[in-house]
Amino acid sequence: MYQEFAHMYDEMMDEIPYEKWFECVRDYLEVQGYEKDSKVCELGCGTGTLTRMFHQAGYDIMGVDLSEEMLMEAREKCPDVMLVQQDITKLRLIEPVDVMIALCDTMNYLTEPESLQQAFRSVRRYLTRDGIFIFDLKTEYCFQQILGDQTRVEEGTDYYSVWENTYFPEEKINQYVLNLFEEKENGLYERSEEVHHQRAYERQEIEKMLSQAGLVMKQWLGPEFKPHKDDKVERIYVVAVRKERENINEE
Repeated sequence: MYQEFAHMYDEMMDEIPYEKWFECVRDYLEVQGYEKDSKVCELGCGTGTLTRMFHQAGYDIMGVDLSEEMLMEAREKCPDVMLVQQDITKLRLIEPVDVMIALCDTMNYLTEPESLQQAFRSVRRYLTRDGIFIFDLKTEYCFQQILGDQTRVEEGTDYYSVWENTYFPEEKINQYVLNLFEEKENGLYERSEEVHHQRAYERQEIEKMLSQAGLVMKQWLGPEFKPHKDDKVERIYVVAVRKERENINEE
């Protein structure tokens, strides 16, 4: 995943609101009483943009990603941060952490419910008793109404890319066919292709799978980490804790 495109990822994805996500999560953690010396693990850290923001803010953060190519980019940004290549459904951390975060569609990439369930179990295994798990999910509304069956063409400094989206409502699977045409020194373009799949999950599914993994969903939030009554937004933010933990601050 993101093997051929890893070195171009940041330029191609420059519209991703990392700064906004960082501020929302940071403010949320402060409200919940987590200090900056709290141990944080980012699942699906990619090229490390968000990881670096937390590190620069003083958090004791580590990053996990399945793609070694993406981690190579992350190590350039975060040379002092522990970054490990692991499958998040089979985490093997050195010690438990206080905060787990997984943003930018990380959980949508787990297209089999069994895999998502295993990831939740891994999180539960390495979350401290008073720990918290924050992750986002692209919604079915996003796949159907915002992305739809559209083709997007973008041009960069020395490349252009073609993104073909196809949504299969019966399976709730969105397929992205990504074609990158990168200009080389001889003036010719080299083509690379990757096919990605993401799955939409409903609130009831997530709540049930979290519970089966020993976690409790505490909040289902919309934009700006505010309570939201429906899923007619691009993405939802979920807050979960271990079952034995007492209530969190939901203000």
